[in-house]
Amino acid sequence: MIGSGDRSPAAFALTIFPQNRCAHRHRIGLTLYSLDRIMLGQLDELVEALQTHDKEQRFAELVTTTSTEIARIKAAAGRHPADASTIQTCG
Repeated sequence: MIGSGDRSPAAFALTIFPQNRCAHRHRIGLTLYSLDRIMLGQLDELVEALQTHDKEQRFAELVTTTSTEIARIKAAAGRHPADASTIQTCG
């Protein structure tokens, strides 16, 4: 299982193919031609790809959440102009 503190764990499965190839294409679009190294426990390339994918997903969620929050703040400021000066944003 692969997981972090703020998400429920996700099952992780590699598809194994001939030609020393394995893939995790459904979730992250990864194909490696190093099945022999993975079976020996050399997981650096695989773990790095999973970490990169996780960071990309978290960043996308952050951008979406931030955009939604900015829109909410702007809408609130438009409805209550007297309160606009009390709305604080970070950054």
